[in-house]
Amino acid sequence: MLVMKYIKLTNAASDISIAVAGTANVLTKAVLIQAAYSFGIWFKLTSTEGTVDMSLSLQQSYKLPTTEGSSDADWIAPAANSAIVTNHTAETAYIGTITPTTAPYLRLLIDGQNSNNADAIAQITLMIQQDI
Repeated sequence: MLVMKYIKLTNAASDISIAVAGTANVLTKAVLIQAAYSFGIWFKLTSTEGTVDMSLSLQQSYKLPTTEGSSDADWIAPAANSAIVTNHTAETAYIGTITPTTAPYLRLLIDGQNSNNADAIAQITLMIQQDI
């Protein structure tokens, strides 16, 4: 049976409104994507005080990270299709397709760019189609 799952991605502290101040790099918590075969992403970037400017990219691994929210040598960007958006500055919702590899775990790297304001927030939902 095919089902759609909607997973709100969080930071290491389990916040669904992920703070990305200035040029900070923030990693979402890892998500198990085993048995999923169709992937989409919805996100919205906001700032009440200024502008947003962020890039989002995939990271994947064969195992969970040692510490959620921290860099890990076993977590890398796939060789192809790792960039989701680069220097995204719109404060409107975005929806698109992502193409992860067959690795069982996925997380996102949210990369604040130079003009990103200190109060910038990212809200991200992973959409997956899965056969259960």
